[in-house]
Amino acid sequence: FLATAVWLANPSPFSPIQCPVAIRRDKIHTDKIKIYEMVSRFSAMKNNSPGNLASNSEVSVQSCVYDQRGLVKLAFQLHNGSGLDAAIVEFSKDKKCFAFFLASHSLETHEKTRICVPKTKVVFNAVPVPSGKFPVTHIATAVSHIHNRLPSSDDTDKIVEIAMETLKKVMQHNLPHLTDVNNAKPKIITLDVSAKTKEPPVVDCFPTGRLVCMLDESAGILEDHRRELAYFEKTDLNLP
Repeated sequence: FLATAVWLANPSPFSPIQCPVAIRRDKIHTDKIKIYEMVSRFSAMKNNSPGNLASNSEVSVQSCVYDQRGLVKLAFQLHNGSGLDAAIVEFSKDKKCFAFFLASHSLETHEKTRICVPKTKVVFNAVPVPSGKFPVTHIATAVSHIHNRLPSSDDTDKIVEIAMETLKKVMQHNLPHLTDVNNAKPKIITLDVSAKTKEPPVVDCFPTGRLVCMLDESAGILEDHRRELAYFEKTDLNLP
């Protein structure tokens, strides 16, 4: 439930007939709804009370996972001419589970090109998603195919929000692979999806770039580790 009014019970500032009434959902600010959905998802942790959930396996599925090992099953190329942007990884946690993630959530920048390749073994942290609404059970917040121990993410809420928006757009294509992920074969799927998975305007610094040329005394061209070119001006450099 989402409480729309909270006050001290004793002593109460209201008389029994003046207590605030519940507010209809359409009158609640959308930001509060988003916060409620996010909090309720993260609070779906393991609880051994017999009356709360149907079984231990169901409890386990609705739990956060950390340093979980899995195998990439489906990969998604969401922009024409780009690399792999997202994937679904399969893992076992009392029963078979699936987690969706974006390549941008790789632990290290250079892992983006590898973690989405089908049949790749990865390690990840993930949070559960509402059951029945998505073809997966979790959203991965950090992924690596190099490290066995992963740190917690700095902005888990934002990571999950962007990943879920992308997954919803993928689901709009009504792919048969998502209808039955359990029996789907490893595959790369190409879609035309406008999602928040494009490279950010500011990327992590990487110590493998080189100077290609100088256009004049004040500007030049750099090449990064992916052989992509970038224009720069000397006034932008963090050099003495």
